[in-house]
Amino acid sequence: MTSLKGTYEAPTSGSIRLRARELGMAYPARAVRSRICRSSLRLGEPVTWRRAEGVVLMLQKREVCTVQRAETLLGIVHERGKRGLPLKNVSRLLLNPDLYLHAYGKMYRNKGAMTPGVTTETVDGMALAKIEAIIEALRDERYRWTPVRRISIEKKRSKKMRPLGMPSWSDKLLQEVIRLLWEAFYEPTFDDHSHGFRPGRGCHTALREIHYNWVGTVWYVEGDIQACFDHAS
Repeated sequence: MTSLKGTYEAPTSGSIRLRARELGMAYPARAVRSRICRSSLRLGEPVTWRRAEGVVLMLQKREVCTVQRAETLLGIVHERGKRGLPLKNVSRLLLNPDLYLHAYGKMYRNKGAMTPGVTTETVDGMALAKIEAIIEALRDERYRWTPVRRISIEKKRSKKMRPLGMPSWSDKLLQEVIRLLWEAFYEPTFDDHSHGFRPGRGCHTALREIHYNWVGTVWYVEGDIQACFDHAS
């Protein structure tokens, strides 16, 4: 294996994040802890592609561990909801950085992640420092939600417009963490015949249930509340 010119220098958070993004890793902003490289690379040693690939594999393993930690925590919350036990110390759960990394992994591919709210903040400037700042503000009880930018978008198959609120990126991230916790806790308590806005459920699962279980039904009545959420307070 041919060695690269020069010697190894401790990577910065930006260089690791850039390398991870180039390799299409799921959490490009997460790989910032340079100490994970010390076991395989030492100062003064030549950098080979094999060593570089080893660093990337270590970063990927760390990402998997982070996701596992978040999913383990959400699994505990889910089990408490399933057993009818209360969910306590929610404010402390909001101080767990793994949940923010997990939420970021679900959000950063969304088209809306690059849409700013009332500030210029978007997913493009995401870093661990931002998560740490949110957690620190929550810990000190000084986090403040920013106003929501109101826009109107055209409805599908219609010329009518519907209002849409665009929060700032930090607010989106915190909202997703809260949503993950609430969903994990309340999901097992929902009725088995409910299919709206639930993970793994939707119109197709509802139609499947109707097809196989509602065999004696003759009439189906569809109802809709006009502009139900346009002016929700």
